[in-house]
Amino acid sequence: MANKVTALRHNKIVHVIIDENMYAKEFKSNADATGFYKRAETIAHNPTEVNVASLMTDLDLGLHLTMEDLLIRKSGSFYLKGYESAPIPEELLSRMKTELDSGRSISPLVNFFKLLLLNPDTHVRKDLFKFMNHYDFPITDNGYFIGYRACKQTNSTYSAVTNFVPKEYLMLKAEGANNTSGVISIMNMAHPY
Repeated sequence: MANKVTALRHNKIVHVIIDENMYAKEFKSNADATGFYKRAETIAHNPTEVNVASLMTDLDLGLHLTMEDLLIRKSGSFYLKGYESAPIPEELLSRMKTELDSGRSISPLVNFFKLLLLNPDTHVRKDLFKFMNHYDFPITDNGYFIGYRACKQTNSTYSAVTNFVPKEYLMLKAEGANNTSGVISIMNMAHPY
């Protein structure tokens, strides 16, 4: 049976996820890390038992990720190794520990946090996971969360939306854009029936 293989690289560290287990391997140079990452990506596209066994031989299976392998502690806060620009929120850290203690993969949570670091708003980086956890929004393997928002329909329309969206749609069509379905969806939402 073929395994699901995913590889992630950050500088000299390559993380390889095989099914639900995450492993890390640190290299002496970025070039070595890139070479191993490309090999892991090739195996991910053809995850035969032989290929996965070969990859696992090159991984130090003693590096099966634990909280100690993932985190750095600075000034009383925990940071994801290689991503020390912001501390991991307490709620997310607690959830990571719970998942690891239960033998489940934390790669969705790690990926979520990496994406969260792209948000420049410190308030969002600090509180988004708490909000998601409260409303039980799921997180995909790639780290995206699935959410929804309720909208109240009113009898008034918003000129910014009703003027901007059709104008943008016409400009995209004039430029020859093929995929304008998102604009059409917004137009339909902007004009309540």
